[in-house]
Amino acid sequence: MADRPRGDWDCVGVARDTYKQKQKERQETQKPQPWILQKLVVGVVLAIVVWTYYVYVGRICTKLLSRGDTVKGGVYIAIFNLFFLMFSWTYLKVIVTPPGFARDHVPQCEPPATTQYGRPWDIDSEARGTDDGHRTIGTAYEGMSERGHGRPLSMASDPTRLPPEVQAGTALELDAIPPIAAAHARIASPVGDDYPFGDASTTVHETQPYLQPVAAQNEGEKTHKGQKHVHVARNPPQTPVLAYEYRYCARDKLMKPMRTHHCRLCATCVLQYDHHCPWIGQCVGAYNRKFFLNFTFWSTWFTAWVFGTLLADLIVDSRNVNFQLDGQEIAVIALSGLFTMFTASLTAGHTRLLIINATTVESLGFSRVREKDKASLEMAFSIWQCRQVVWSNCYLLLNSSPREKYDTRKRWEQEWGRIEREGNLWWLENPRANWEEVMGHKVWEWFLPIGKGPNDGMHYPVNPRHDPDGRWRPRSQWPLELQ
Repeated sequence: MADRPRGDWDCVGVARDTYKQKQKERQETQKPQPWILQKLVVGVVLAIVVWTYYVYVGRICTKLLSRGDTVKGGVYIAIFNLFFLMFSWTYLKVIVTPPGFARDHVPQCEPPATTQYGRPWDIDSEARGTDDGHRTIGTAYEGMSERGHGRPLSMASDPTRLPPEVQAGTALELDAIPPIAAAHARIASPVGDDYPFGDASTTVHETQPYLQPVAAQNEGEKTHKGQKHVHVARNPPQTPVLAYEYRYCARDKLMKPMRTHHCRLCATCVLQYDHHCPWIGQCVGAYNRKFFLNFTFWSTWFTAWVFGTLLADLIVDSRNVNFQLDGQEIAVIALSGLFTMFTASLTAGHTRLLIINATTVESLGFSRVREKDKASLEMAFSIWQCRQVVWSNCYLLLNSSPREKYDTRKRWEQEWGRIEREGNLWWLENPRANWEEVMGHKVWEWFLPIGKGPNDGMHYPVNPRHDPDGRWRPRSQWPLELQ
């Protein structure tokens, strides 16, 4: 930073240099988070649970029994202890069961000597801000400004790059654009986006949206306003996430199994990595994902029972003349209500992820694809679009009817399928099969922290709508029985 020219001392430059320095330090000091920090929240949770037990049984239920409400007090104690037992059992199971580490199953090896798609393993890492230690598409926030806040399109600054069809206002095709965070690396590669469908690391050209003439058969189509038809082409991610060069981890120096990601806090590759959870002091992965859902399920019942019964009793007792407010009871009600909402949302969210056979990381990828599609449609079908051509000159692209946006989405589904199903590399054709892949085939295993899922965390069936390298194919290239 000391060698920076005086004119370059700006907020963006300083932030960029600081970010790069932190990146370098993080790469050079790859150590797991100290054990005491990883388990700190676990200790806090245990302390809250013990205190809740004291307040609920030692103060509230004892008060009920002392004033003669023996039936009510007995029912409260019995049901509370049942939920407390299930909570404790599932919590203990999930915190003592490791998620599964690639280093325990895969030997170290050298990176692939020759590659077909580039050299993703030795590219500057940590750029996307997730736990995976490899570089994928995505610009760091501080790098966005230099590519033009206020410059909607790079071609806008050069009118010669605009095709004559646009200048003349005739039919055009709007190619699907990349996400707002465009490619950070600029090394040549035939791929477009990798994050949505697996642990891929990639380098690509910094692509820009461009306009092309529409196909000849569409040139005569006009909307009800008399305008030429706007054809939006979908551009789904085409990163070969199953190729060896995209699965090599330069930190652990091993070939990662399918769906494995590098956790920055644990400093190792985790099988079927979902997320690093501070509440259990470790990652959620292939071997403890089932127990994590068991834990959130019973946590919801436990906290909901505490919240509901204490709140109801408080409302009833407040009508008495001799009512005295108990501060500890109020605190437990507030905490249990908060944790009920939190654990219920976790249970619902992870249930949905299991039904579609996706992890949290993979679901974020689906969101990126949806955002990419949405941006493409909004660019094509907004009421009007203004793009800078020369200085302040603009051209208007009047749009088609709103109905065409809906029709375009339906056409995309016909051509490619749905993002979370046909576009999901791990989809198993029906929600029940996806669910049993993690939770097991026996119904009681879905609710109790026993058994384990049928998958070993190393190998997964691949959606046949993808090619051998894991790239989503159009419907015309699917197996005939799936078309």
